[in-house]
Amino acid sequence: MAGVETELQRMQRTAHEAATIGDNLKAVMTALDNAMGGLAPMDGQIKNVFWQGHSNHLDAVTRLCAKLHQMSEGITTSKTGYEAEDSSSQTAFTQVAGTGGTVLDTTKL
Repeated sequence: MAGVETELQRMQRTAHEAATIGDNLKAVMTALDNAMGGLAPMDGQIKNVFWQGHSNHLDAVTRLCAKLHQMSEGITTSKTGYEAEDSSSQTAFTQVAGTGGTVLDTTKL
């Protein structure tokens, strides 16, 4: 069925899009981080609290990006493994069918 997106393709696309969104969010946070350096000095305690919160948020976004990329790569790896096993199964069934016998030869599976 050409033109129909399979569940696996949808999962791959969604995971890739999520990872891209995470990367874009990280880029925005990094740009904010760079822009904040140019602001006039703030009161010491307020400045420390702000930077600590901002740093924690940037770290969380970085970890999120890493997890999203791992998920995307994991889905792709699973797909590759599934396709290899499916190909082996198809080959085995073709070999069984080619023997002309009615008994399933499990040594070929």
